Amino acid sequence: ATRTAVVVEDLAPSVSAVNRAEFPAYSMMRSGISLPLLAGDELLGVLSVGASSPARFDVADERLLAIIAGQIVVAVQNARLHERVTTLYDDLKQALASEQEKSRRLHAQHVEEGRRHDSRR
Repeated sequence: ATRTAVVVEDLAPSVSAVNRAEFPAYSMMRSGISLPLLAGDELLGVLSVGASSPARFDVADERLLAIIAGQIVVAVQNARLHERVTTLYDDLKQALASEQEKSRRLHAQHVEEGRRHDSRR
């Protein structure tokens, strides 16, 4: 596994007849670049781009795709954080409702006990 971009200048020699039949788009791709989507040490996925001409990708393309890959990682992390915050919010809301219900019951019980005490006088 690599933590950097992988560039393939010409895919034609590595695309077999089986791959072409199973994945017709492969027969149109001649070059490709893939970059890992890393959040620290966690691999979230891979950003891969293909082109119909050989040796299509240069250092500028790699830099641009690295920036895009970084933005994708940030978006995935933000989505995960949003999901976590939403779950925590829902859990807290449910816990608060439960505590409010307990408080309401205790208050009603206290009022009832006060009425009973007053009626005995």
